[in-house]
Amino acid sequence: MNCSEIFTIPNVLTVLRIISGPFVFYFVKTHQYGIALFVFWLSSLTDFFDGFIARFFDCESEIGKLLDPISDKVLTFFAYLSIRYEFPKLFWLLLCKDLAILIAVVFLFLIKAQVTISPLTVSKINTLFVLLFPFLWLCWKTTHIHCINTVLPYVCYAIVTLTVVSVLSYMKVFISVLRNRYL
Repeated sequence: MNCSEIFTIPNVLTVLRIISGPFVFYFVKTHQYGIALFVFWLSSLTDFFDGFIARFFDCESEIGKLLDPISDKVLTFFAYLSIRYEFPKLFWLLLCKDLAILIAVVFLFLIKAQVTISPLTVSKINTLFVLLFPFLWLCWKTTHIHCINTVLPYVCYAIVTLTVVSVLSYMKVFISVLRNRYL
C-alpha cells in the first residue's frame, strides 16, 4: 500500500462515511428504516476500520487526520437531522457543541496559535454514545423491540452528560492556549 498518496484505503473509507450521511437522512425521511440502519451501521464500522487500517499498516496521513473527525460530524449531523423532530433538544445540543468547537478552532487559526488539535478521551467516548443513539433508535424503528426503546433515554442522558463534560474540557484547553499565548 502506497501511503504517501491521498487515495489510501483508510481515506477512501472516511470519504465513504462522509457520503453516507445524506443517504441515512434520505432513508429515514422516506421511512426506510432498515436501509437507513444498514447504511448507518456500515458507516459506523468504517470509523473503526479506517483508523485500524491506518495504524496497523502505518499509513496515517495528515488528510486522514483532518477528514476523520469531519466525517464523524457529517454522519452524526445527518443522523440527528433525521430524528430532530423526535429529539429536538438533543439535536440542538450537539449542533451547538460542534459549532462552539468549530468557532474556537477557527479563532485559534486566525490568531495563529501553535496548537495541535486532537480529540480528548471524553470526546471520543461521547462520539461513541452519539453514534450509539441513532443506531439504537433505528434498531427500534426497524424491529419495534420494546427493550431497545427503554434504553434510549439512558443513552440520551449519557450523551448530555458527556457533551457537557466535553465542552468544559475543550473550554479548559482553549483558555489554556489563550493564557499561554497572551500572559
